Amino acid sequence: MEAWYLVSHKAGRNNLFRAQLSVQHRHLNLFSPQVRILHQRTDRPGHRRIIEPLFPGYLFIELDPEMIHPVKIEEECAGISHFVRHGNEIRPVPDDIIDDIMALPLCGYAEDRMKSRRQLAREKKQRLAQRRHTCPDPDLVTQRIRDIITQPDPDNRTAMFLALTDGLSRRLMKEAS
Repeated sequence: MEAWYLVSHKAGRNNLFRAQLSVQHRHLNLFSPQVRILHQRTDRPGHRRIIEPLFPGYLFIELDPEMIHPVKIEEECAGISHFVRHGNEIRPVPDDIIDDIMALPLCGYAEDRMKSRRQLAREKKQRLAQRRHTCPDPDLVTQRIRDIITQPDPDNRTAMFLALTDGLSRRLMKEAS
């Protein structure tokens, strides 16, 4: 079954682009959320608006591990370093987290932009109904994602996101067993 997985790419901006190209050549969906941040200018008073990755060094890939083994992606895709593991296991990122991140203004997904507002509202209502069954407190998850977005330091954003996904995946694994 297809799911979204968190993948680390090698350091450097060029490796992000190389990773994106190599994943797209395999006809897989990928998602690298971006955020607009105000940085203090060093050359004069004022701020500069910069768009940077929300989670530097990471991107999301949608794949079915039964069709394409994650190790094959790690070995054959240029720029990809490794899949993020929880313990010793590669786990998918919960859908409610991906939905919340994709709903951010700068993180819009291309297919969603093509849909009508009525269709998007209907799908969002269905997702919320499903989340109430799978996620103990969807409003808390949404609030934590907003807290992550407002964090100015990219390293702190990444650490907070990894802690959130690890905690949710552990909870979902407990509920499944």
